[in-house]
Amino acid sequence: MPTYEYRCQSCNVKSSFFVRSMRQKLSPSCPECQSSDMERVISPVSFKMSSGTGAQSDYYRDSSSIGRNVERSYKKFGVDMPESVRKTIDDARRGKMPKGLDL
Repeated sequence: MPTYEYRCQSCNVKSSFFVRSMRQKLSPSCPECQSSDMERVISPVSFKMSSGTGAQSDYYRDSSSIGRNVERSYKKFGVDMPESVRKTIDDARRGKMPKGLDL
């Protein structure tokens, strides 16, 4: 079940909404102020690195691949990438990996 996050443009509260299908139409309203002026935000994600060998693990070891999916997601949803995210991706590509991400 997909989970979508929205930020209320009236009171700035971020809320999560569960839907049964990606095709389900969602018209979220703020649980705090009941405003329907909601903007979808990109949620943080987590993933587990495989310790195996092969193309999948090599993809994540290539510094040019770091952040590529994140960049595509921001572009796909037409959302401006925050400077902090851009900096993290650029730092990782230069060899400074985020804390807790051991490659």
